[in-house]
Amino acid sequence: MKISIRLLIGIIIIITNYPLTWGAIALCIFLAAKTGNQKFLALSGIIYTISWGEFFLGIYLARPEGVAMAKNFSQKILKIKHNK
Repeated sequence: MKISIRLLIGIIIIITNYPLTWGAIALCIFLAAKTGNQKFLALSGIIYTISWGEFFLGIYLARPEGVAMAKNFSQKILKIKHNK
C-alpha cells in the first residue's frame, strides 16, 4: 500500500497532537506558577483550543484508513490491549 503525503501528514498530526499539546500546557502552567503571570494560564487555554482544530485537521487529512493506522500505532506504543 502506497502512503500519500496527505495521509502521512494526517497520521503525524494525530499522533503528535496529544503529547505536544499537553507538554505545552504543562509548560504554561509551570511558567504561570514560577512567574506569577496569569497570561500563561490564558495561553494554555488557547493552546488547548487550537489543538482541537489541529486534531480535526489530522483526521480530515488522514481519512478513516489513516485514523485507524494512527490508532493502531498509538496502541502499540502504549501497549494497550483490548478484549475482543
